[in-house]
Amino acid sequence: MMDFDLVGSFTGQASDGFQSVNGYVFNRDTFDIGAVIVPYGTEYPAPLVTSTAPNQVPGITSGTPATITASQTVTGRTATTISGEGSGATFTYVSDGSGVITSIAADAAGTGYLDNDHLSITTTSAHGSQTIKFRLVLGSNRAEVGVSLIHDQDGPFPSAVREVKVTGSTDRTLLFLRERS
Repeated sequence: MMDFDLVGSFTGQASDGFQSVNGYVFNRDTFDIGAVIVPYGTEYPAPLVTSTAPNQVPGITSGTPATITASQTVTGRTATTISGEGSGATFTYVSDGSGVITSIAADAAGTGYLDNDHLSITTTSAHGSQTIKFRLVLGSNRAEVGVSLIHDQDGPFPSAVREVKVTGSTDRTLLFLRERS
């Protein structure tokens, strides 16, 4: 049996949006609470987060092009999955004037990706059609899963989550817990 420390609570409703948990949620009320959870990306295959912020940079493992001679941003590069089950994502890569890839970010989400999946993209022919291999870093994907947090459970929701949002228009209180080490 796991032991937990209480690290906070939240009272709110759907209009209050997602709350960062980075641990476990617990319903201590006398009724079930509807919620939407965002599980960690290693446990639930999901589309990638798309943004202009680079979310894959730390995962570059090989293939950094050396022949790019100017700063450039290239969008829509189709990803090949080396290991993992995801498909359909495309990426934007940015290079500096020295030919170094400075960021890679998903620009189309695809489906079925997990954090740490191994992918590759190919640079444009103007950049020598070179292969860049990388792994998806923590927070690369995002699934939103509707759940019911049962009121008479002996413990918190069975798996740790990144974020939670209460559903409905009535204030509900959730406790945020961390596993005791």
